[in-house]
Amino acid sequence: MTTSSAMPSNALAEPGLRRHRPIFLWATPRSVSTAFERVMKNSEHLTICHEPFTETYYFGPDRVSKRYGDLPDDTCSDDFSRYSTNYLLYKRSLNSRIFIKDLAFQAEPFIS
Repeated sequence: MTTSSAMPSNALAEPGLRRHRPIFLWATPRSVSTAFERVMKNSEHLTICHEPFTETYYFGPDRVSKRYGDLPDDTCSDDFSRYSTNYLLYKRSLNSRIFIKDLAFQAEPFIS
């Protein structure tokens, strides 16, 4: 297992901590990927993460597109940083195996 800036190094050193390897589905828009995700949702052994990098891509501090404009001033865009999103996925993978479905163009710039 490799470490990244998205996961704290001390978390990997804790005894008994087991990270489940995630399953990724990289999709293109309108490719029936959400239908495939719905099939995977039927598995009781998976936690589904639907397009976790959307907010990072459109609203995060390192945003790639301004397609949807800016967030209201009272919204903290740091919650949408690449580090926050990767860390959230890391934390979810400690509890169960996760299935991540995202659009390739949205996720690729932010994956660690």
